[in-house]
Amino acid sequence: MRETNWNNFKAKFSQREGTKFEELAYHLFLREFDLPSAGVFGYKDQTGIETEPVEINGENVGFQAKYSDNGVPTGAIKDSLTKAKSKNPDLDRVVVYTNQEFGEGKKSKEPEAKTGVESHAKILGLAIDWRVHKNFEALLAQ
Repeated sequence: MRETNWNNFKAKFSQREGTKFEELAYHLFLREFDLPSAGVFGYKDQTGIETEPVEINGENVGFQAKYSDNGVPTGAIKDSLTKAKSKNPDLDRVVVYTNQEFGEGKKSKEPEAKTGVESHAKILGLAIDWRVHKNFEALLAQ
């Protein structure tokens, strides 16, 4: 099995890490949810989510890709969720792809940063599915 090395990714795609990470997440989203190989429609610089939502098991699902060098960018994710819901009121779920992982919480196993994003999403009427570093290793090994 190959190891996912984000330092190599950063070196290879210097100054384009965010764009290339979005492309990677897009292909993983298509494959994971068995979406058409022709892809999903989206707009340039689409607000909040990377493409238009798609219907999966009766839910409207979008995805967001956030590459970061320093931990999970929870503030940026919350901002994206707010914008996504405002532009897509029927959105039910967002799959969030990030190359980072959460550290275990100090007060409970669930870290406050993760539960903070999930609470924010719940207020907006959204569910969150996380795809973090370990998920990438599994998805890319397939």
